[in-house]
Amino acid sequence: MLIKDCRLADKGNKRFDVRISGERVSAIAERIISEHSEQVIQANGALLTSSLTEPHAHLDKAFLAERILNPAGDLMGAIRAMDSSRELITVADTIERAERAVRLMVRHGVTAIRTHVDVKVENGMDSIEALLEVRARTSDIVEIQICAMLDWPLSGDTGKQHLELGRNAIRLGADLIGGCPHLDENTVAANIALIELAGELGCGLDLHTDEHTDATRVSLEDLAQRIIATGFE
Repeated sequence: MLIKDCRLADKGNKRFDVRISGERVSAIAERIISEHSEQVIQANGALLTSSLTEPHAHLDKAFLAERILNPAGDLMGAIRAMDSSRELITVADTIERAERAVRLMVRHGVTAIRTHVDVKVENGMDSIEALLEVRARTSDIVEIQICAMLDWPLSGDTGKQHLELGRNAIRLGADLIGGCPHLDENTVAANIALIELAGELGCGLDLHTDEHTDATRVSLEDLAQRIIATGFE
């Protein structure tokens, strides 16, 4: 493949031709003559970059703003709007919206996505199953990691339910455990529970932390200290 007339990130506004042979860049020059039957793409001055990564998506919520309103306009308003509209969010509906979002990302150069997915008593494994299906449908064009985002609290009997849902999500095929310890009634207990669960399951941990403006309520420092103390990787 020969990509003609493109800009490179470290070369300013100068334009180059770039030849791709197999999976490698084999030549970069201001002008390269195309070979017989070689695929030629005219970049017309567009920037050529390595592929893009989306490290924090919520594909189970993609395009929901089209029909679920959040009058408060803030995080808790969004959470309440989702919870009050949970019956509208079916497996088939989630697959349609998430796949639409994935293919839109891919068309813009994204080849790897990590997505958080709600895992709640109210929806069980529905969203996980939907994203597993989307991952299977798009595996030829993008790599998707699924992070099972657990509900709170994570202590007491209710916490045991939420942690068991996390185990089920990993058994089904999710890659990581996630959660929001700063929203828990006991942030320290939540940090402990999440670290212990990920350690038990041998999976990664990707958490939402301290999404607020209260400087006196900081759980990230406790989380960092526990990660260091336990040697969690």
